[in-house]
Amino acid sequence: MRKTTIKKKLALIVLMQMLFVAFASANGKLPYISGEVRATGGSFIEGATVTIKSSADSSVIKNTLTDKEGKYSFEKVFTGNFFIQVQSLGYKNYTGTVLKQQDPGTTISIPVIVMEPVVKTEAEAVVNATVKKAPFEMKAGKILVNVDASPVNAGMNAHEILEKSPGITMDNDGNISIKGKQGVMVLIDGKPTYMGGTDLINFLKSMPGAQLDQIEIITTPPAKYDAAGNSGIINIKTKKTIIRGANASINLTSGQGRYNRSNGSINVNYRNDKWLVFGMGNLGTNNNYNIMNIERKIFEPGTENLIRTIKNYSHEIRKSNYSAYKAGVDYQMNKQNSLSLVFSGNFNENKVNNLPLSSIYNNQGLMSQLKSESGSTRDFKSGTAALNYRHNFKQKGHELTSDWDYASYNRGSTMQLLTKSYNGQGTQVGTPVLLNGDMPSTIEIISGKADYVFPSKTGWTLQAGAKASWVKTDSKVDYNRQQHGQWYKDDRSNHFLYDEEISAVYASVNKQFKNIDINFGLRGENTVSKGHQVINDSSFTRRYFNLFPTVGMGVRFNDKNSANFSYGRRISRPNYEDLNPFTMFIDSLTYGKGNPFLLPQFTHNLEVGYSWANIINATVNYTHTNDIITQLIKQDVENNLAYQMVENVNSMKQWGLALMSNIPIKKWWRANIYWNGSRNSYSGYYNNMPMAVTTYNMTVNAGNNFTFKKGWTADVSGWYVSRSTEGLIVINNVGLVNLGVGKQILKAKGNIKLSVRDAFYTQNFKGFVKYGDVDMNIRGYRDSRQVALSFTYKFGKNNIGQQKQRNSAAADEQNRVGGN
Repeated sequence: MRKTTIKKKLALIVLMQMLFVAFASANGKLPYISGEVRATGGSFIEGATVTIKSSADSSVIKNTLTDKEGKYSFEKVFTGNFFIQVQSLGYKNYTGTVLKQQDPGTTISIPVIVMEPVVKTEAEAVVNATVKKAPFEMKAGKILVNVDASPVNAGMNAHEILEKSPGITMDNDGNISIKGKQGVMVLIDGKPTYMGGTDLINFLKSMPGAQLDQIEIITTPPAKYDAAGNSGIINIKTKKTIIRGANASINLTSGQGRYNRSNGSINVNYRNDKWLVFGMGNLGTNNNYNIMNIERKIFEPGTENLIRTIKNYSHEIRKSNYSAYKAGVDYQMNKQNSLSLVFSGNFNENKVNNLPLSSIYNNQGLMSQLKSESGSTRDFKSGTAALNYRHNFKQKGHELTSDWDYASYNRGSTMQLLTKSYNGQGTQVGTPVLLNGDMPSTIEIISGKADYVFPSKTGWTLQAGAKASWVKTDSKVDYNRQQHGQWYKDDRSNHFLYDEEISAVYASVNKQFKNIDINFGLRGENTVSKGHQVINDSSFTRRYFNLFPTVGMGVRFNDKNSANFSYGRRISRPNYEDLNPFTMFIDSLTYGKGNPFLLPQFTHNLEVGYSWANIINATVNYTHTNDIITQLIKQDVENNLAYQMVENVNSMKQWGLALMSNIPIKKWWRANIYWNGSRNSYSGYYNNMPMAVTTYNMTVNAGNNFTFKKGWTADVSGWYVSRSTEGLIVINNVGLVNLGVGKQILKAKGNIKLSVRDAFYTQNFKGFVKYGDVDMNIRGYRDSRQVALSFTYKFGKNNIGQQKQRNSAAADEQNRVGGN
């Protein structure tokens, strides 16, 4: 029933939480060796390398990293006397005294280790930290992008930074793919973006690069993540780092292409022993243009005789105003228990003006033209609330977390299309036709999950969890047509209701041996969805349950050579907007159409990787997707119409090889390069006829980072993509070059950066579509060359520690809000 109350849903989540607490409390264990690492000022040091060495020959027995609270622990799986060493960037190395072997089962508590900072000027510390952090890092199953390592990123937005990240490609509409595979789940600080498709693209374009810290591109997510995302997960980490006391930063960016863009943002943080309060806000404008030329050939059915050619030209001017906020509080109740509450909101106002022109030719020349005036608005408002509870048991790594999420958004969209008809001689014929459209929609999401981690003293770690989510959408489209001075209700008006419930459980185990790490996971998800078209009173109900196994293994042969293997099965459910059976007009001869009969797609991902000294990294991957969700272009030959519709094509197979290298050429010059080659093959049926599209693709990302004296930095980077496929659209080769220079000022508290994106204006879109009776060539141009000046200033303390990241209960559902 649509009237299922929130109280019943939250009661179910609370019951699930209580069961997990009871189970976790009954299985608590104590560690063998544990301790804590702090700086001289008392702040926690996260990510410090703690190593146990034999006192006999100083050989390495085992190592680990400190967590966000500076804590570490070891299971006692060795014999003999030992000592501890600690290393962390920016601090002097620490070596402890020899400790004697204890009886099995004895707990050894190491006194707090205090690290002394390396004595450097503030400016030197900032510059060196930037130099030593490579722009890209390849880890097992994921790629890390360190945003601040490239000065050019400060003048870009999140969407543009993703576009030049290793393995990421985008179609002409801005939809994201990883290694040529669509179906990406995007998170912000482990939390959902609350949108997808067009709304997600607009949101990412509103995020200034100066707010970003790191981007994780996870190609084989473990079982704890939602199984959604055909190609994997992108987790964008923002700068929310603080230590005791208060600090803040502001960023101002102004960019200019053919049109201007601007952004201002602020981050504020305060922390004491119990409380952490943080907030972020940004607002700005993003004005640009998009030119599209489409030539479509129509042949006599069943033959190769060309009977008509249709040329569509459009020049859109897009104006966007946006603002966003995020505010929250963390409360450390005691050493074991903590609570956090986070609120966020996004507001986008987009206006598009266009003068599309459609010209129809036959073998004798121009037959007719349709000249239009088009205007549309798309306003997006969202609000979210997230509550997180964490219980840390005495044993390091033994914890229970629970998340409750509520999100709602309201999208208003209007359009107006005035069309005038002309004959081949340029004389107006008939009367103008005016079409008005009003397309409001609302989506409400409630979700909760609990995760439990239990590390046993035998070296195995168990992780288990459960999740439940409820989604309700209500979308309308109301068209009215004016002709001969009279208004008529258009028969393409519609009203669509959609409900979805997903429940999931998972369990995984992993163990770290001396040189081998292994993990196994299994996730089960049950889905119940219901759709109802109100106007024609038609409904559907679908129920399905699926299992999603994951397997991973890492092998360290020696200090320089290592290898890894991973496998995972994933699902991509249709975006809610793609399920809406609505007609969305682009011009008088072109429109998009929803498909309520879309099915989910299922993918098998397999990766094998090798690393040498973290300088050279290689990965081989194989992907097989069934019932792949793909945008198809179809034609109504008789009426010269073309429309885009998302359908389940039969299958897609991909073989790929990726290479990445970080090369320190000089102390002041670091180069990095990422290369990916793949074979993508789509096969299926169009109008009951077989079709196949196969391409061999190469992607290259390259960067050069320079660090000079007196706080100067520079960046020369670029990317190139050879002929590739986005669904069934074949895209010709494209690439660009970015330039940037930065300077530390105001005693390293300020930073000014000048950047040029697409310096030679080479990011132009060219592609074609050829299958069945469709023969189409596409060329596109947009405001891609931008010069930007960015200024950042930090207030307060500079001794900064990492704020904890939060996972979300509703990541999958909220990434499906919106469509293409």
